[in-house]
Amino acid sequence: MATKTPTYAQIKKAFIDHGVNFKEMKNSTTIGRPWDAANPLVGHVHHHTSTPSATGSTGCPTLEWIMTAFNKPAANAIIGREGIVYVCSWGSCWHSGLGGPWKSRGLGEGNVGHVRLWGTEIDDPGTNKTITTKQIESIGRMDAAFISLCGWDEYALINHADWTDAGKWLMNPAGKADGPAGRYDGRKNDTLRQYYPASFWRANAKKYILGPKPPTPVVPPTPAKPKISVASVQPGKKNAQVKVVQHALRLGHFLAATSDSGSFDAATKKAYAAYQVSLGYTGTAANGAPGLTSLTKLGNKYGFTVVA
Repeated sequence: MATKTPTYAQIKKAFIDHGVNFKEMKNSTTIGRPWDAANPLVGHVHHHTSTPSATGSTGCPTLEWIMTAFNKPAANAIIGREGIVYVCSWGSCWHSGLGGPWKSRGLGEGNVGHVRLWGTEIDDPGTNKTITTKQIESIGRMDAAFISLCGWDEYALINHADWTDAGKWLMNPAGKADGPAGRYDGRKNDTLRQYYPASFWRANAKKYILGPKPPTPVVPPTPAKPKISVASVQPGKKNAQVKVVQHALRLGHFLAATSDSGSFDAATKKAYAAYQVSLGYTGTAANGAPGLTSLTKLGNKYGFTVVA
């Protein structure tokens, strides 16, 4: 069931389920205010770092200010060039800045996006179409995880400039502009939208939405094999066990289709004798009376078990 107040454990599981390649940074589970009923998680802001590299050769983010400059990290996550998502906080962070309003998400104007929006810094200078394919995939998987977990529509995925320019760019669930621009229109010259508009991230996320899990196929139980006693299927006997043997003889083309009556008559005896001959029996060994060995071989081939 979708939730607008996911715990870090729930987000983490959604990331795992959607194949997000992530690493948790120190204190990521305790820094940042948890999402709650007063401040639900309603959207994802995609940023770019505007730096040559956010991840060093050791694989750890070098943008230390993202985690240490404020009393909360300046982003929930950083995505390195190799596509690893470095999670700095599973709760609210100082990332969105002044912007708004976004009426359909319950957000007014000002420095209010932090408490209801997930923020991701993408390691990219933002000067061209230079975000790597691995980064794009990781973002798509992360977006798909949030759509699944929180029940978002695609319009919950935005760029930083969409937030600062507010109503002209932010969409409501119907896909229409969510009101006029706010006071902070044009405050930030975010070039990410120029090369990767919100429509790009929305289309990208759809590639990684998980379909409904197929139902577990019902495997019908294997029917129990009939048990046949040698003594019960001798010439002159009439019972259900004889009928099973007759059916097997018919499948082997030793007995006519109309002869499986349940009565071990002369026709059945002749058919069984023919079956014994097919096994290599001769003389009195092919007398038409079932024995343990021949009957067992017939049962193994045609689906019944022979008991003493």
